[in-house]
Amino acid sequence: MKKDLDKILSSTLKTYFIILIGIVVVKLFGFDYFGLDTSNEIIIMIDNFIKTFHLELVWYAITLYIYQYVIFSITCVDNSKTMKLYTLYTLPIAITIQLLKTQINAPYLFAIIDLLWLFMFSILYIKMVKRNKIEKYNVSNYWIYCVVNMIFQLLSMFIRNIEIVNSHGIIISILLNFDYILLSIISYKLFFDMGGKSLWDWVVSSFSHLRTLLRTLPTKLQKFYLNNKAKSRFDKISDCIYIPLFLLWNVFTLLVILVVATLNHTFVECIIIATSFWINKKTFGKPFHMKTALSCFMVSNLTYYCLNRITIPNGISLIVSISLGILLCYITSKFVKSKKLYRGMSIEEYDKFVLPLYSINSIYYEIGKLFYVERYSEQWIANKLSYSIPSVQKKKYELKNKVKGQ
Repeated sequence: MKKDLDKILSSTLKTYFIILIGIVVVKLFGFDYFGLDTSNEIIIMIDNFIKTFHLELVWYAITLYIYQYVIFSITCVDNSKTMKLYTLYTLPIAITIQLLKTQINAPYLFAIIDLLWLFMFSILYIKMVKRNKIEKYNVSNYWIYCVVNMIFQLLSMFIRNIEIVNSHGIIISILLNFDYILLSIISYKLFFDMGGKSLWDWVVSSFSHLRTLLRTLPTKLQKFYLNNKAKSRFDKISDCIYIPLFLLWNVFTLLVILVVATLNHTFVECIIIATSFWINKKTFGKPFHMKTALSCFMVSNLTYYCLNRITIPNGISLIVSISLGILLCYITSKFVKSKKLYRGMSIEEYDKFVLPLYSINSIYYEIGKLFYVERYSEQWIANKLSYSIPSVQKKKYELKNKVKGQ
């Protein structure tokens, strides 16, 4: 369960930045659908409550404490009780600077001041409290986090149509910090759950899948070409009929989902949920498919209707819609039988099922790998291994049945 949670959180973090960049591109083309929803009744109620009881300082203290603690703990690679107390002791400085921001409009000056004093107090903790020497990863952790943090905040303010000033009203502060706080907590948890030392190594490893995908793309395109070339004329004619019909049906299903979402005033949220789902479709294993196209159409429409009803408007948060799309991937993956081979599975998954049954030099292992992992066609495999197609099919079915019977 813990491994699943880490994968869900990691997918949320990566997907958020991918969708954020996509939204920036969309906005650059003149589509402005992501401004802050300051007219939301719940947000207005919270804003009035804070102002009525003069809780502005409490709000700033909570958000600044989280902000400081995440930076200090990642920089110093320390999430102990001592670090929590140290963050609490330095909180008055952050509050004082925040109050000064409301009086002096110099956003770039205060950005530099924030960077310097946070770095200075991080170093102070390492030298005076932990009494350790400063490592390279301490410095790199701080500046990587701050650079990513600034990029995120600038992009968020750009898509939200917020000017760069020192201080905003409470209602804008709540909306801007909602996603930011959740993403900071996710980053903090993942960093320490995955070893917690070098932030750069963690960032690189997090995007290793994307790097692998880009590196192997030419090979995959070549395999697709070879597979298509090896197909018989009958198979090619079947593909020419089936693929357009398949695409048309999926486009029709998506259009119906978006029409229903538009009627419910959740068009943008629905697109974010659907995009998040498709980005992470194979994150948790084989995607779930219904047995018939009609049942898929009905279940898809009902599922997206329910998700659109429970999500939060994009003018308040993006992370909720993104998380719903990822949770949809995770939940549907639980309906897929675990002991099942499928095309597109990773070599690690394949080895887990097959190696207990066959050696790596076995013809069954080789045929299964080429078909399920490498996605070659039966015709191509038969040509490569000098087998007849019925022989390849027979061995493939024997392998599949033996895995099911484990």
